[in-house]
Order: sequence, then structure tokens, then C-alpha cells
Amino acid sequence: MHRNTWKPFAAAVLTLALALGTLAHAQAAHAARKSAHKIELTGVVNINTAPEAKLRLLPGIGQKKAQASISHRAQKPFLQPEELLQVKGISRKIFDRIKAHVTTAGDTNLVRRKVPAEATN
Repeated sequence: MHRNTWKPFAAAVLTLALALGTLAHAQAAHAARKSAHKIELTGVVNINTAPEAKLRLLPGIGQKKAQASISHRAQKPFLQPEELLQVKGISRKIFDRIKAHVTTAGDTNLVRRKVPAEATN
């Protein structure tokens, strides 16, 4: 190849290397920001009375699982928190993560907030 044909190729390779480096840096910065805060839950959710928005504060509970829980309690109120396992989509793993914040009586007072990662250590 002639010297002139290498210039566009070299420029393209350099541009690609710089773009990949920038992308890797952006991904690392995003991961650092994401891990800079942890989610802290305090309080409980009454699964028999809580609105969808409060149910969705629980980790692993999104719109569909919250709505399924509401449908389930409309048919038959929950007597024990473990009865959440009867709701479609709520596995033992999810239940184990949320059981400390679930009740079947009393008020819903669950609060979810971000705290700096170093404060959780």
C-alpha cells in the first residue's frame, strides 16, 4: 500500500480506539455513580391495605406484582406475610428480601431512601 492510503485507515483506527476508550470510561463512571448510593428501607407495608405505589417500594415488586397482590387480597385478605408466595411472580427469593418490611396488620409507613455507600458499611 502507498503511504497516502494508510492515512485514512490510521485515522479510522485511532478514532475507533478513542471512541472505545470514551465508552469504557463512561460505563465505569456510571457504575461508580450507581454504587455510590445504596437503597435503605425503613418501616413496613401492610399488604392488605397498601396502595400500589407503596407496594412498589419493596425491592423486586414492580407494577405487575403489586397489581397481582392487590387482586389477590381483593379475593381473600392475607392472613400471614408468607401468603405473598401465592401471588404470581413472587418467588421465595423475592419474599426473603422483603419479609422484614411486610405485615398484614397496622399502618403502612415504609420509606425508601438513597444513602451514601460509605454510610451503609
